Amino acid sequence: MFKRCILLVGVASTLGGCAAPVRVTVESMAAPEAVSKKDYVLLSGMKGVDYGDLEFRTFAAQVNQAMVAKGFRHVQAGEAPSIAVALSYYVSDPTTTTQTDVIPQFGQTGYSSASTFGSVGAGGTFSSQTTLTPAYGITGYTPVTSQKVAFGRGLYLNAYDFAKMAKNQMEEVWKASAFSMGDSGSMQAAFPDLLEALAPYIGTSTPERNVMIQKPL
Repeated sequence: MFKRCILLVGVASTLGGCAAPVRVTVESMAAPEAVSKKDYVLLSGMKGVDYGDLEFRTFAAQVNQAMVAKGFRHVQAGEAPSIAVALSYYVSDPTTTTQTDVIPQFGQTGYSSASTFGSVGAGGTFSSQTTLTPAYGITGYTPVTSQKVAFGRGLYLNAYDFAKMAKNQMEEVWKASAFSMGDSGSMQAAFPDLLEALAPYIGTSTPERNVMIQKPL
């Protein structure tokens, strides 16, 4: 497994061998009873998506690993969980922004100085030579227009009281979300970053904050 670097925004740090960071916005909220509800079952929170979907199974396995590391216990078949955790995720349609910058052009702008040397030859003839020193600087600007395409990527975990769900009562015990923007519309590429940023806050109450995830080069 590759080593990954996590930084809270605003904390200065010098890291060697890390690529450009990914900014992930995370937020979580938990009811007081969340601390005692650690046995869970993981379900799909998306219509038409279940464990038959390969992508969902792949992401669910990553979520299970993160939750177990956080102190939760994934119940086995036949056991009654205390919470049911619904996993949802999405990639938005791309948005395009256009930006125009100007690039300075450099060249000769004139002469900075002139030096004249003269001499008197035989018969009193005078001759001279003038040397001009050119000056260089900005001669103009060239506009350059670029377009940037970005996708929104989101991850949601919503935990419900399992006993009340059996009675058709959807009572949330805790919820957590992560969101990022990037040039990739692949959830397979974005999901590990979203989950890594969110994992420390699962089952807790944390106001919205930005987390920087840095991958090694």
